[in-house]
Amino acid sequence: MEETWEECVAKSEPTMITHRYYYEGGAYVSDKHLEGVTCADDLSFDLLAKERLIAGSPEQCLEQLQMWKEVVQPDYVMLRMRQPGGPSQEEALQDIRMFGEKVIPNL
Repeated sequence: MEETWEECVAKSEPTMITHRYYYEGGAYVSDKHLEGVTCADDLSFDLLAKERLIAGSPEQCLEQLQMWKEVVQPDYVMLRMRQPGGPSQEEALQDIRMFGEKVIPNL
């Protein structure tokens, strides 16, 4: 979780490696966001984050979680703050702290 969307995108490559792997393995159901995608290299973080990932600033994360809360009405949510390859453990712990301080109290 970052203070700005640009910071989030800048450190998204480990996530993108994972998502490209999933895409190549057929793990994605085609949706409106994937219509123009013909290969894994066409995937971008901006594209994949739409209605799929909770990412960005605390305000963006809260907005996305509220949407999921209304649409899906989950009993629980599992978040992953770190992918194989990054960010560092220290950064992930900072993200967890920020999420706990700025998002959870507002849910």
